[in-house]
Amino acid sequence: MFYLRTNKDDVIFELSLLTAPTADEGEHVYPMELEMLPKEVIPNLSAYSYDGLQFTRLDGVVMRNAQIEAYRTEKLKVMSQTCHAMIVAGIEYEDDHYTLNTDDQINISRLAFEAQRPNHQPLIYHADGEPARIYTEQEILGIDDKANCWITYNTCYYNLLKQYIETIESADIVASINYFQQLPPEYQSQLNEMVDISQYPDFPIYPIIDPTDYSYINPVIDATAAIEEYKKMEYEKTQNKTEPKLD
Repeated sequence: MFYLRTNKDDVIFELSLLTAPTADEGEHVYPMELEMLPKEVIPNLSAYSYDGLQFTRLDGVVMRNAQIEAYRTEKLKVMSQTCHAMIVAGIEYEDDHYTLNTDDQINISRLAFEAQRPNHQPLIYHADGEPARIYTEQEILGIDDKANCWITYNTCYYNLLKQYIETIESADIVASINYFQQLPPEYQSQLNEMVDISQYPDFPIYPIIDPTDYSYINPVIDATAAIEEYKKMEYEKTQNKTEPKLD
């Protein structure tokens, strides 16, 4: 006997030969004899559902949606990477560009703190590709304000986008999401309350197309090798039972 494990929608996603796998909430584990498993199912195990009585061939949409958690995980990884990249890409300030990697953020914050102290030291910094120079207090505080707004906007946008993605039950919709696309109204209103970017109309907020191919998330489980191993195990059991005992 072997075991099939199905998810909450009865889609098969695991075959176990030796012991019954543990079913999470909503999942099922079915004991199975070889003659109960149709031959056409064996090389395409994950393309079927099983409800304890019969096997049903799934269409492509159902197969994709059965892997929704995998789609969400991959999409959130890509969106997080994009968020980080957008922050690091930095800001424009008075015709100069300022990258915002971790060290840049620390240096700008340090200078902004220094700029507010009386009798501070010269505020020395540089734009990308430009030589270092002494900045005015207004310049440093302006760069710091804009940098903080850009960082906050991206951070809040990603967190709200994550919340939205976690509510979606269609793998195709998850796969189609792009960074900086318009959020649903309830999330967009929260974003607008969290951070006001109206003072910075030059922020590069436009949808960034995700080029990721998500088709690999639906691998077909070919149980052929496992079934052959199962047959071999069953045969060896039979042989052990029929061999005469020697005195």
